[in-house]
Amino acid sequence: MSCLLILFAVSGGFFYDLLRSLHMEETKILYEWLPGLVTAYGGLGCIAFFYHDAPLI
Repeated sequence: MSCLLILFAVSGGFFYDLLRSLHMEETKILYEWLPGLVTAYGGLGCIAFFYHDAPLI
């Protein structure tokens, strides 16, 4: 379980830094972009981690 928490935290930090480098407003990043990106990226990571027959994405 801790591996998944690390995956979500690292992806959140990565996407936050990426969007900040594109000069987006911080509130827009935190409330609009970041939750969706982290959920999608972490969800794909869960699929790849738990399902060994999952196709490579």
